[in-house]
Amino acid sequence: LQSEVAPPEAEADTIKTDPKEAVKLFGRLAEKYIMLDASAGMCCYSACSDCEYREPGGGYRMADQSSARPKWIPCYDQRVFESQGKEHTTKWSSEIFPDAPVVTKGEFV
Repeated sequence: LQSEVAPPEAEADTIKTDPKEAVKLFGRLAEKYIMLDASAGMCCYSACSDCEYREPGGGYRMADQSSARPKWIPCYDQRVFESQGKEHTTKWSSEIFPDAPVVTKGEFV
């Protein structure tokens, strides 16, 4: 494998963002619920000693997670686990970008 380094004149412009604006952006995109990749497994969480979905430290690889406060920005627009009867459509795909992958600043705010 080879990699090439772009010449300095090809570098993208740096975008400077006020930390308060970054927090607002996170707040608009973050969610309290996230469905993880299906490869995390579908454990029944019964503490079986030989469970293939248990971590070495005793925890589990979970299929989904929820929290009291928004803390995740899902990288998917929709995810379905038919075997568990679970489905999640992200807030950003249904509320912010319902018709197109691009919105104006006015539409976003």
